[in-house]
Formats: sequence, C-alpha cells, structure tokens
Amino acid sequence: MGPPKINKRTSKKLKSSWRKNVDMTEANEALEVERFEKRMGGSFAERESKDLFVMDVDGADNAKSGQNDVMEKKEKKFKSFANLEGLPGAPDPIAKRNPGSNKPKTLTGVALKRKLNQQKIRSTLGKAMRAKHLLEKQIMDENVKKSKHRREVFDFDIWEQEDKKDLNMESVWVKDETRTHTDLHSRKFKANKIRNKKPKTLVPTIEFPHSGQSYNPTLEDHQDILWKAAYAEMKKEKEERRLNLSLTAMFPTKADAPTQKSYMEEMSVGIPEIGGKEEEIDEENEAADDNEEDKFVHKEAKPKTMKQRRDAKLRKMEEAAVLKEKKDRLELQKIVSLKTWKKEFKAMDEMTVKRQAKKAEDAIEKLKGPVKLGNYKYKPDDIEIKLSDELSGNLRNLKPEGNALQERYKSLQRRNIIEPRQKQKRVKPWTKKVDIRRHKMGFEEEEAKYRHTMKTKMTKKAQLKGAKRKTHVITTM
Repeated sequence: MGPPKINKRTSKKLKSSWRKNVDMTEANEALEVERFEKRMGGSFAERESKDLFVMDVDGADNAKSGQNDVMEKKEKKFKSFANLEGLPGAPDPIAKRNPGSNKPKTLTGVALKRKLNQQKIRSTLGKAMRAKHLLEKQIMDENVKKSKHRREVFDFDIWEQEDKKDLNMESVWVKDETRTHTDLHSRKFKANKIRNKKPKTLVPTIEFPHSGQSYNPTLEDHQDILWKAAYAEMKKEKEERRLNLSLTAMFPTKADAPTQKSYMEEMSVGIPEIGGKEEEIDEENEAADDNEEDKFVHKEAKPKTMKQRRDAKLRKMEEAAVLKEKKDRLELQKIVSLKTWKKEFKAMDEMTVKRQAKKAEDAIEKLKGPVKLGNYKYKPDDIEIKLSDELSGNLRNLKPEGNALQERYKSLQRRNIIEPRQKQKRVKPWTKKVDIRRHKMGFEEEEAKYRHTMKTKMTKKAQLKGAKRKTHVITTM
C-alpha cells in the first residue's frame, strides 16, 4: 500500500490540479536529506576528509586499561536545557549573536582598577549595613523581652488610662472613620467639628442696649439715640424717594397723559395738507450749510515733485534722529535718577503696608456685621426709643417696647447662624370652570353670557391702556 497513483497526462491548468496531479515524493526526499545534512553540520560532499574521519591513536592503551568495555556514566542535562543549547553542529539561528558574550571577560588596566574599587566600596557598605541591621535586631529583641515580662510594680492608677488619649489612634495612618468607630464603643465619641463649627463673627451673643434707651437716661445719651433713629428714618425716606423717581414719577399722571388729539397734532407737524404747521427755515442757516458743504468738496491731489519728496525724506530723517537722541537721553537719565527710584520704591512699599493694614481693618469691620447668606439682605429692626414726653422716670410707669423673640431672631441673623428670610405668599392655583351637562340647574347660560361680556370689557380696557402707553412713548421721543 502506498500513495495513490498519479496520472501524468491530466490537465495542469489550475493551481489545485498542480497540487493534486504532481508527484512531489522525490523532491521531498531530497529536501529531507538536505535538512538532515544541515543538522549534522553541513553537506557531506562539501566537507573535507579530516572533518569526516578521525585517526584513533589511543585505541591500544584504552584496550589495555579496559576503558572501552565499561563506559563512564556522565551526568545528563535536562531535555529543556539541551533544547535551548541547540542541535550539535547546527548553525546558530541568530546570526548577529555575540559568541563571546557568555564567556567571562578578562579585564586589564583601568577597567580592572575600577572594578576592584567598586568591589571594595560594596564590601565596606555591606559591612556597615550588616552592622546596622544587627544593632536594630538586638534592640528589637530587647524590647520584645521587656514586653514579655509581667509587671510587678504598679506606680500609676490603671483606671485613669481611659481618659488618656490612645496613642495608636493618634497615628497618621489611622483614618477618621476608624477613630469614630472606636470612639463610639468607648464613650469617647466627639461630634463632627465642621458641623459644630461656629461662624466667624465679632457680634456678641447678647448685645447691651444703648444707654439712651434707659427709663431714666441722661440728656446727651437720649439726644444721641434720637439722632440715630432720625438718621435711620432719613435713609428710609431717601430710598423711597429714589424708588418713586425711578418708577412712579417716570410716568405721567392721568391729567398729563397724552390723548388721541395731542398724538395727531404731534404726528402731523410739517404736513400742511393735514393742517399741520409748516416749519420755517431760516435763510441764513441754509447759506451757512451751503458754505460748509463747499468746504468739504474733495480736491484733486497733485503729484509731488522731486524736491518735495527729498524734503519729506530729510524731514523724516531729522525726526528719527531727534527721537533717538531723546531715547538715549532718557536711558542716561534712568542711571542718574537711581535716588528718585529708591524714593519711589520706598513710597510704594509704604503704600503697600498701608493698603494691607486697611484690608485687615476692613476684614475685621466686616466681621462686625452680617454676611449675605441667602437671597435676601439683612434688614435691621427699628431703633426702640422713647420721646421726651414719654419718659416716665421710674420702672412702674414704663411701657415696654419691642419683642424679645424677634430680637433673638434678628441676633441669629446678625451672627450668621441663619439666613434672612421672608414670609412667602401662597399662590392659589388657577382652576378652569367647566359645565357638566348632567348637573345643569338652568342658570348656566346667563352666567356664561355674563362671563363673556366681562371678558370683552377687560380686553378692551387692556387695549386702551396699551394704546395710551404707546402714545406716551411716542410723545416723549
């Protein structure tokens, strides 16, 4: 049995028919022989006789001693290492490999001295490190021995250890979660510092009232508190006046509002056909306008002569020379004016110090008042005062003023604990009214008519207001 017989007369037009109908047995055998010779060190035909044959000189001696009969057992290498070394006699697959890289290098001269010095340094360093490690090990062993000994003398109160800080928990490597977890089970739990952090402010918790607010004040203190209250009221009136001028006073009243007649008169000015007055044009103004137009008439530019061009070039050169001289003079003046610069730098430093001091004062002053925490500004309460005729002179006839709860609430706002707030109006949602047929009572048609008439009236009123606004805008233009 062998491979199937191949017909030599078949078609070899396609590549598949070449593979199928060509006998490659002899070629494969020749290639296999060639590969075997390569593995064994090359072609036998090309080798010399000395490579193929060896002259056995020691055969008689070996026969006498009997070494040929008993072969010495040699240590065999592992197959994995034998495969790495390659086949005997085969060429190295990596042609660029350095054949002497694995051999020990023999150093001479400067390289040998350098290597000896490095070995000496390493040996000295190694000795020092070994001595250091040995000392550390001895200290550690002594500590372990000490810790294993049982304590016999108690010169402290063991129950006070709970109040002391745990040194292990103060370590940098311990996280906050671990400390909190440990404190929870040891009655050492402390609340979050950030949550209980007080806001920065210089406003006291309880502010003492002004001496002029006493039931029996002196004249100076009473006049001082009255002046402060009057000044606060003046500021309020000024703000109201500003809002009035910005909003209400900008629009005309009902009596001064423009009408349809005034609107038509204003729009028909200059149109005599409608009945408007024709604007009179002054003849002198017309003549002046004509003269101004004549001034701006563009004249045709004449080309410059050679003399004019030469003069312009000389003028430019002179100006450049003057500028260069001025620049050099300024540079020289900088060197001379070093004293002036020192004075300027000194003044700048003093100004910086003053500015920093003022900035620090402003920061302290800012802490004395409230900070904007929300959408609304802090509004202080009115100053509680008693007029001269309201002063009683004794506590029995004194009428109390203000509210203690409101005063505490405002104090919290001044100290930045809570933000200023305002009571929000509840907006009622709009509901659509729908008539359901099965619930009709008979008066729904009249109600619908009434609603329709009211709606038309409101729309007409809104249109009239819009027209009035438009006429006002046109007249003010």
